[in-house]
Amino acid sequence: MLKDNHRVTVLSRDRELHKHLLVLPGLTLENCDVYDEAQLSERLRGKDVVVNLIGILNEPWFGGAGFRRAHTELTRALLLAARSANVGRLLQVSALGAAVDAPSYYLRSKGEAEKLIREQSGALDWTIFQPSVIFGPGDTFLNRFARLLASAPGVLPLARPNARFQPCSSTTWSTPCCAVCAEERRAARPISSAAPGLHTARGRAIGRQGDGPAPLDRRAAQCPGAPGGCGVRFRTRPPILQRQTIGR
Repeated sequence: MLKDNHRVTVLSRDRELHKHLLVLPGLTLENCDVYDEAQLSERLRGKDVVVNLIGILNEPWFGGAGFRRAHTELTRALLLAARSANVGRLLQVSALGAAVDAPSYYLRSKGEAEKLIREQSGALDWTIFQPSVIFGPGDTFLNRFARLLASAPGVLPLARPNARFQPCSSTTWSTPCCAVCAEERRAARPISSAAPGLHTARGRAIGRQGDGPAPLDRRAAQCPGAPGGCGVRFRTRPPILQRQTIGR
């Protein structure tokens, strides 16, 4: 967006953690409690477009409350704040497969947010992006798995090694996002995006010289310590993935 000469304001809970962004010309970095509608409305005032990139793969407690807070309740506050600040357009980053009846807390909360936008956006022009897994420098999912696979001695025990992904790179995904920002106002619509072809953790052992992932049986995959299983910890912060993210 900056390369297209847009002025960009980034909201963060802790501005000090992202000071490295301040060297980018045209970018403003501001502190904001995004769950506070009044604060959010003030930060949005005078802006043409708001892009909601907030999403979590793991929650600090079970039961789906963390996913609903980050994905659904925040979207509700954002809609109210955008209306109050007279913002004209919302770009919502959802997920491929999001639905109110999806099999995981992650996809259900994303689907509930989409439903809010469709039903409560009013005159707001919106676009919902539904990407598959997005990877890029510094991501904490695909590239973390790649590092684990590259450093693991022998084989890496992995739950659900045949789970299918259609990952797209952050640079590829950002192109249509920037294009929508530059468009004239148009009818609201969703846009799904995924790379061609399906990949699995077993079939795409990135950078791995050796046996790669070893599948765990269903019972072992339920153990809290199983990489890719229920409540994955694997001594990583944040955890790589939880069963609540992808469903059973």
